[in-house]
Amino acid sequence: MNAELNSWAVAQFVRAAAKLWEGVAVKRPFGAQQGAWWHLLMTALADPDCDPQSLANGLWGASKLGWPLPSSVAPAAEAAILQLADRMKPQDVSNTLCAFANADWPLGSWAAEALLRWLAQVLRKAEPQHVADSLSAAADWACGSVTA
Repeated sequence: MNAELNSWAVAQFVRAAAKLWEGVAVKRPFGAQQGAWWHLLMTALADPDCDPQSLANGLWGASKLGWPLPSSVAPAAEAAILQLADRMKPQDVSNTLCAFANADWPLGSWAAEALLRWLAQVLRKAEPQHVADSLSAAADWACGSVTA
């Protein structure tokens, strides 16, 4: 990944686009380049320098834009979650769970277990707002389904 578009920059750009297009019925902020940005995001999330916040924000933005999680990409997203879950802040866990819940993306049981196990540990030290956000996201996600 080049220096101008590191994993943080790509994730933040997708997140910002989602916020800007919130409330718009058809979300195509990237027009014909949407597929290219989705590919950039998945490449960014697989980058070894990707941090937990970028992972969470990128997935959240993609889910809010209504982007699908292709079956060919899902394993890479779950691998990133497994790698970064134990470094996530409560808000990162919340945003990640919200992404999968909002977009109705399948979340494998290993990735789900890693997120929920870490969430149980970090909530003890979290601020009340982060506790509420995280528990709400976990409940929203739990209303969906976990894939094996």
